[in-house]
Amino acid sequence: MPKYILETGLSRQQDVKVICTQPRRLAAVNIARRVAAELKERVGQTVGYHVGMQRKKTPGVTKITFMTTGIFLMRLVNNPDSLKSYTHLIMDEVHERDLDIDFSLVVVKHLLG
Repeated sequence: MPKYILETGLSRQQDVKVICTQPRRLAAVNIARRVAAELKERVGQTVGYHVGMQRKKTPGVTKITFMTTGIFLMRLVNNPDSLKSYTHLIMDEVHERDLDIDFSLVVVKHLLG
């Protein structure tokens, strides 16, 4: 989905920045690698990730960032205004229901409300 959002934005000459949350580190890293490969790029350019203390993205260049739900929640709590620079938020695997996902949904709802 994030790749399609990016491609649609580019075709319409719109600036797009997407956050896609994943509950697990391995999923975030592997999906970032796959999407980057589909775009024929290396991870850290248009597609990046942020998991734990590991971050692979380029400021001003990265348009799609995959991150763990825990990192996303920390970002929301520490700097809610940081979300204003993003155009899309995809919270994947929310049906798995853990505390990070539940709190993230509550904070996002509060920020949008």
